[in-house]
Amino acid sequence: MKGANFKRFTAALAKRGQFRITPGLDRMRAILGRLGNPQDRLRAIHIAGTNGKGSVAAALESVMRQCGYKTGLYTSPHLIDVRERIRINGNLISADRFEMHSNLIIDVERISGLKLTYFEFLTVMAFLDFHEQQVDIAIIETGLGGAWDATNVQIRPEACVITSIGLDHIEWLGRTECAIAGQKAGIIKPGTIVISGVRGRTGKAIRSICRKTGSVLREIDKDFFAEQLHTDWDKDEQLLRFHGGGMNLKVNFGLLGNHQIDNAALVLATLESLTERGWNLPQTAVNRGLRGVCWPGRFQQFLFKDRHLIVDGAHNPHGVQRVCETLDDSRFKSVPKIFLFGVYKDKLYKEMARKIAFLADKVVLCAVKEKRAKDVPGLHRVFSQLLDPAQIFSAAGPEDALETAWFQCPENGVIIVVGSLTLAGILLAKLQKSDIGESVSSNAGIRTGKNNLTLSIR
Repeated sequence: MKGANFKRFTAALAKRGQFRITPGLDRMRAILGRLGNPQDRLRAIHIAGTNGKGSVAAALESVMRQCGYKTGLYTSPHLIDVRERIRINGNLISADRFEMHSNLIIDVERISGLKLTYFEFLTVMAFLDFHEQQVDIAIIETGLGGAWDATNVQIRPEACVITSIGLDHIEWLGRTECAIAGQKAGIIKPGTIVISGVRGRTGKAIRSICRKTGSVLREIDKDFFAEQLHTDWDKDEQLLRFHGGGMNLKVNFGLLGNHQIDNAALVLATLESLTERGWNLPQTAVNRGLRGVCWPGRFQQFLFKDRHLIVDGAHNPHGVQRVCETLDDSRFKSVPKIFLFGVYKDKLYKEMARKIAFLADKVVLCAVKEKRAKDVPGLHRVFSQLLDPAQIFSAAGPEDALETAWFQCPENGVIIVVGSLTLAGILLAKLQKSDIGESVSSNAGIRTGKNNLTLSIR
């Protein structure tokens, strides 16, 4: 149960500014040092990248747990509850432990005269909880970047994974993909195993740092890859074949989308490296973990009456492009598509709009409930240059936008939510609290298991 104290702590945490960034690792090292450096006692997998790192982290956690290991998972951002960011064996950190760690960290801040950012505070909490809970393996996702990301205080991870690279957070990471790749590669430590999903010229930055640090590099397409054999849209899984390390392996992966093919390949290549380091990973358990992985808000399907809804947190051009490619290669290829779009004003929303307009029959625009949100009139002007104004609808907020999309979508159509993980979280919370309530099975929805959900919108 979450009580008044938990609400007080989360309210105080929110005042630090969820999106406030103060570069540098000095605060993290100072606070963690006073706490005994719990991060140094963890065996961890560190994951960076522009897109896909959350899916890779969730899949690795699912597999390691199925293999009998006690897992810690640290990801960001959260969709509904801040405790989603810190999980033990798939379960959210308890409100009591959240409060306990918050008190301790605040005391250390007071003594040291330092104050952590929102993300730094939660990162310290994750390291503390994983150490105290004695996890066998911690899967740690970077928040932003790599070199000076708050998570980048570990001595030598079991493996470093770098997913895809695209243009995002350019004001912090650089204005080219090569510059961003260099920042992401900052998580690489001397002598570690690096699993890279970076293609083309951008991969040079990863290779250069691996040479300098004496790290073992394994690259997608060169050392491993996966191919799609079949997608079962009703079961929310796709059958893939993995090639790598002399293996030719068929697996069912519980995340949909063409982009998840590369993510699955990264997961399997990482597992192969862990096996070489002595981890016991039976193939039957690996298969269960891959098939059972659930990562809400990533091409997540819902069904209400005879209309489909897809919720995806894609928030940059690369992510939106992947969603569009998946739609164009799916059972939704030839049906009417209604896009529900809300975005932050510091994102490359014009580029996202161009990709959406190529597939959209109609677009419903709304503002995400944050100060950083791009205003609806501004979005309307952007889309008016790409679509007939009769195809564009404005809504007062995310919930109103969902209702509008519902009425604009024909019975055989599909509604696609993209633009922001915050937007995805708001709508998932609405769906979770809708009239279906208890009718959702324990193996569905946002908290656990797979993703199909039947809704009744009134």
